Amino acid sequence: IGKITIDSLPIKIYLRYLSSTGHDVSLEKGIWAVDGKIIPERLIINFTGSPGSIPMVPMIDCIKQKNNHEFLRRNFRGKIVLFGAYDRALDDIHSRPYITAALGYPRGMYGVEIIANTVDTLARNRTIHEAGSWISYALCVLFVFGGSLLTRMKSGRSFLLIILAECVFLIVLFLLFAQGNLYLSVLPAFALGAIFLFGYLYEHYLLGKDRFLLQSVLKSYLDPRIVDQVVNESGPSILKGQRKIITVLFADIRNFTSLSEKMKNPEDVVSLKEAEKILGLK
Repeated sequence: IGKITIDSLPIKIYLRYLSSTGHDVSLEKGIWAVDGKIIPERLIINFTGSPGSIPMVPMIDCIKQKNNHEFLRRNFRGKIVLFGAYDRALDDIHSRPYITAALGYPRGMYGVEIIANTVDTLARNRTIHEAGSWISYALCVLFVFGGSLLTRMKSGRSFLLIILAECVFLIVLFLLFAQGNLYLSVLPAFALGAIFLFGYLYEHYLLGKDRFLLQSVLKSYLDPRIVDQVVNESGPSILKGQRKIITVLFADIRNFTSLSEKMKNPEDVVSLKEAEKILGLK
């Protein structure tokens, strides 16, 4: 509030616990440090699991077992104990990043359990470190460039590579989080998928219409195999010569010039096309 810094409840609980266990707790310029290690001002809660992962003991059991030393020792000795309500009627239930598969829909987490997870994150030094935003931006640029290149490849191969790249990236994210508590944004994965989708639609649908028209026209005059090669292998490489063993057939229709001058009916043109089929030109 203004220039006044107010510590959160989990921080106060954690500091009280450390003070009682003989740790060196110090405050300098509004920043807490424990044994010389600074407590982060902004903390991402590293949840231990779904709701109920933090052990909970009903108050009625504590009252009934108040003289049972074994029960009290097993549940409370050497532990940080929080008191809180587990009642939906109090509206103290909040969203959390877990989904209960058994119920099939997201379940909220009670406020006291969120506080318990926060204290557990601090006490067990499970704080999550965020990678710099510049890393995410750099990966986005790299993935955008890679996605644009993949759109120029054949559909089957490009889809396979894009799925492989997405899976590898997500696996790396998981390992960074699981092994080093390092959080990296998934935005580059979305950037890769989005640029590939837009590039694929542009390359194969918008430009594909012009390519199909060009193929239809050229195939009326050239061998379809040559047309497909010219269209698919765009660029200067198509102009380079190739050495191949080929068979060449030179054929001519006798008196074709005078014969064509006499042709006036469509049936005469059909007869020419029949001749082309015989020669294997169509």
